[in-house]
Amino acid sequence: MTTYTSRPFENEHDLQALHQFLIELRAQRGHLAYWHIGDLTWRFFLQELRGDPRDIIRLWHDARGALAGFAWFAYDYAFDWQLRVDASARGIEDEMLAWAKEHWASALPNASGEKPSLWSDALEKDDVRSAFLERNRFARGDKPMIYFQRALDEAFLTPKLPDGFSIRAVRAADAANRAGAHREAFHPSRVTDEGYARLMQMPEYDREQDVVTVAPDGVIAAFAMSWVDLVNRLGEFEPVGARVAYRQRGLTKAVLLEGMRRMRTRGAAIASVWTNEDNVAAVRLYESVGFTRVDRDWNYVLHQ
Repeated sequence: MTTYTSRPFENEHDLQALHQFLIELRAQRGHLAYWHIGDLTWRFFLQELRGDPRDIIRLWHDARGALAGFAWFAYDYAFDWQLRVDASARGIEDEMLAWAKEHWASALPNASGEKPSLWSDALEKDDVRSAFLERNRFARGDKPMIYFQRALDEAFLTPKLPDGFSIRAVRAADAANRAGAHREAFHPSRVTDEGYARLMQMPEYDREQDVVTVAPDGVIAAFAMSWVDLVNRLGEFEPVGARVAYRQRGLTKAVLLEGMRRMRTRGAAIASVWTNEDNVAAVRLYESVGFTRVDRDWNYVLHQ
């Protein structure tokens, strides 16, 4: 019987191991692998804005020392985990959940005096994961996310911009401008100007895939950041948004179209994106540029 051991996340070498692990898992499980390599970079960046990633990531290895899976306890009390197919259903999931519960046990009560709930997720087509959560007393919520895909071998619409607006990739000098656009689109946000400048130095970040529309006065109005897994030929948008004053003007649609063109140029065959099912505006936007629904991702909650 294979023996598995676990240890905390430690360094850049571990981050690269996670990156390779996600590529291989995607090849095995398709979208049921959940995480794209872009999710790893983006979530790692967000975690660094709040604290040390070494505190919330744990790795499991097999007897050969190969990475078998990882668990992630996010700042919002979200428990996530991924395992190689051959390492699933061997008790590691239970170890991962026990580790997450140890972190959860130290959570402080909120302003109402209640302890935050622990939550996770499972795709509708992933019966094994949902069964594990339900077996451990997680209750399925009622606000799923939608996972969209579209093929990149189909014709694209031509981006149309209002007079005076332009579309381009982010430049090195745009860090503060780009961070400001993100903060306004996702208020409240911890993304700082300095933090975004650090993101732009991360190995997996590519400024050419961080597409923006720019207003006549130079303000970044809308953005669509994309990531490309060249092995699986899969692109993903994360995040996508616009400043409040520039919404419903076709600017976000334009950056999506340009982002997909750049994905295809990089070698991607499929583009993907997630959004909340109750975000009607976002759902309509993605469908307007050719995305179709592949699956729904349900939230699961464990109350104290």
